[in-house]
Amino acid sequence: MIGLHDTVQGGPAPSHNPRELADAVFGPGGLAASRFHLEHRPQQAAMAAAAAEAIASGDPLLCEAGTGVGKSLAYLIPGILHATTAKKPLVVSTKTIVLQQQILEKDLPICRRLFAADPRFKDAADFRAALLLGRGNYLCPHRLAQARRHQLELLGQGRDNELEKLRRWAENTKTGLLQELPERPEAEVWELVNADSSACSPRTCSPATCFYRKARAEIEQAHVIVVNHSLLFALVGAGAGPGGPGVLFPGDTVVLDEAHTVPAVASDHFGAKVTSYPG
Repeated sequence: MIGLHDTVQGGPAPSHNPRELADAVFGPGGLAASRFHLEHRPQQAAMAAAAAEAIASGDPLLCEAGTGVGKSLAYLIPGILHATTAKKPLVVSTKTIVLQQQILEKDLPICRRLFAADPRFKDAADFRAALLLGRGNYLCPHRLAQARRHQLELLGQGRDNELEKLRRWAENTKTGLLQELPERPEAEVWELVNADSSACSPRTCSPATCFYRKARAEIEQAHVIVVNHSLLFALVGAGAGPGGPGVLFPGDTVVLDEAHTVPAVASDHFGAKVTSYPG
């Protein structure tokens, strides 16, 4: 369940007035312009104020803004302040890997520097962020070891080179993500070694040895969780909530960026197809 309307439990409500927050960071003389020489954008300040108000009240908000407005920072700044104060995560869902990388590698570091530069926000500068993708994107060392032991019956002759490359890569990668492989293996090979739930389980894998389990452990401590739309709706479909298999709990703040792609992704998960056959 995505709890946009649920009362936040477990922490005090944020003390930042939404309008004052937007002016302090995005106003003409705010932190972004005065300390970091970022261009003042009235639309960005207005969106940040609206986002802060919606987050504080638990009301839904729909925003549309053109390219170059700085939409990500406009929701990240109030969202992180709320997450660190209320002790409930900010879940940011995107459609594309490009935007995920922008948020993690560019926008979040800017947020951290902005918070650290002002005593009013310095406690938020230590926020933790984590990325979670679907299980099929992660290498499972346990399954890799199994595949190497049984490679002949599983893959036949001539595939040991791909498994050996994966073994060497597994020794150095920090994430185990398919997207970070310099040379992707054949789909048949990856299907045997990814973190599929049929073989990658808490019984066989732990955060100390499994990349997917490590990622799940990290999001439990994160203030900002970055996911993609496909995973978000898969979690919703699985009944994600307290005591359930997901990471989205009542009271979370959920931002759907690239929202124009949401109907198609949601339809893939919840829609039904009807076809006609000749009688």
